[in-house]
Amino acid sequence: MKTQNNIQQPEVRCTQYLIALFLVTLSLISVSCSDSYLDRETYGDKDAIRQDQFSSLDNRLEGTMRGIYAKMYAYGGSHETFGKRSIDMYGDICCADMALTAYNFGYFYSDESLQTNTDRAGYIWNLYYGMLHNINALIKEIKEDDKLMQRFISATADSVPLFSSADVTRLNYYAQALTMRAYLHQNLLYWYCPSTPEILHVLGKTWDNYPTFPLHTEADMDEAKGYGHLRETYALIESDLMTAIRFFDLFEAQTIRSSKIIVNKDVASSLLAYSFLNKADDYAPVSSNDYKSAYENALLYAKRVIDAGAYNIIPQNKVLSTGFNDINDDSWMWGQDVTSESTTNLATFFGQVDIHTYSYAWGGDTKAIDRNLYKEIPDWDLRRRWFRDDDPNDVFALCPDGKFFSAKNPTSTRSEDVDREWISDNVWMRIESVYLIAAEAAFRLGKYDEAKQYLTAITDLRIDNTNPAAATAYNTWKSGLNVDNLLDAIHLNWRVEMWGEGYGWQTFRRLSQSVVRGSNHLFKGGETITKSSNPGSAIADDYFCLVIPPDEIQYNPNL
Repeated sequence: MKTQNNIQQPEVRCTQYLIALFLVTLSLISVSCSDSYLDRETYGDKDAIRQDQFSSLDNRLEGTMRGIYAKMYAYGGSHETFGKRSIDMYGDICCADMALTAYNFGYFYSDESLQTNTDRAGYIWNLYYGMLHNINALIKEIKEDDKLMQRFISATADSVPLFSSADVTRLNYYAQALTMRAYLHQNLLYWYCPSTPEILHVLGKTWDNYPTFPLHTEADMDEAKGYGHLRETYALIESDLMTAIRFFDLFEAQTIRSSKIIVNKDVASSLLAYSFLNKADDYAPVSSNDYKSAYENALLYAKRVIDAGAYNIIPQNKVLSTGFNDINDDSWMWGQDVTSESTTNLATFFGQVDIHTYSYAWGGDTKAIDRNLYKEIPDWDLRRRWFRDDDPNDVFALCPDGKFFSAKNPTSTRSEDVDREWISDNVWMRIESVYLIAAEAAFRLGKYDEAKQYLTAITDLRIDNTNPAAATAYNTWKSGLNVDNLLDAIHLNWRVEMWGEGYGWQTFRRLSQSVVRGSNHLFKGGETITKSSNPGSAIADDYFCLVIPPDEIQYNPNL
């Protein structure tokens, strides 16, 4: 039987000593990571080990770039701080799409209790600015070759063959670094600043007087800087991504992407499309640049990725079998190929979410889809089966055992079967997100047929053929899409299709005014949360806007 804070789990057939461990979790001390115990500590600083390895590489630029990517999945000192996928979870839990339904170890409870805006502020800030410093150092080193940069600035398709392989390699690292710098600045905007409409219409600020955060480039990477402003922040993001895309376009034939962890033109274009989507002021007149231009650019860059055809939406016959655990999936655009050397073991996304992996979700800290969101998924929709049935007698009710599961153990939760290797891959971007960007941008531009086309490109492949009534019900739903309900359908598909992939925070800020939390949440179940706990007040009161860490304010004289 399951209670809120005290768990016994006959389904996993735990041994007596493991059950006893769960009952005294708050007094758990550090022990060895064996088949019988869940450690709170890792086996040393793997990130430090990687940095030592990188420093010995002949190519320092390659080593620096690898180190930057490694920070995306580095262990951060706690089993709830493991890079991008832990940050994805913070937002998905805080916005209520993901529910912490029971816990013994206490991880992610601050997000469940809507304290993300303070409790995660230091970790995310320090991680991103540490990465930015390394990125700017790499960019600075490459740009010191003035002749190469001038040749790149004036390059044309005809002059590309005149660049040596060494030149192309250096410029490739430059484009990757620009893409990553834009990605980090983009995320700092999403986490530490309100949405565009809130800035312009609730706070009454402008593009030029709203302070964002310090914007460091290679020219001032070691200076204590004051706030940037909204316009220049977006301008830097757009400039970096457009410059990177220009390189990828010109030198596409000369570059080979050896791994999906490496950003490329499609990743850069998708980041740019998403940036424009979130930049848009949907309160502005539809003829204004703040509205029209932003959505037009979001649609433009999303369509470029879609039309290139390098990635495919997960087909119907694989929706329930991928487990979102293999980087080789055709829909994955960007991600991490997890190996025994790069895994952070218990402190991993699968460790925290997958009930088939030996770690926290299996051991009592269950994460599930919000019950109200689950009820919104239509009966015809195959994605309902991404989540376990809503059985009140099941400790794993509504857990994502059809979406995220270990490739080594897709079905069993028995102690002797669960995956103890923690090498399921991490998805960072899928083509489905780009279709949703295109659908939302097209809708905002009044291109309703086009928006419907991009949305149903996904939903056409999400029909549950085991349900004899599904095809008819789906066709009725599809034919009924119109200007009055299409945006709601796009919104729902952001929340369902991308569940657990880190889009919930921004989807809520962009498309929701409020949400009623499902009854399976440990905190505020059944209550309504809004974008701000006190609309119009100081932005620090906003659940969905992180505060700049006090140490940064104290020690930076320019803030």
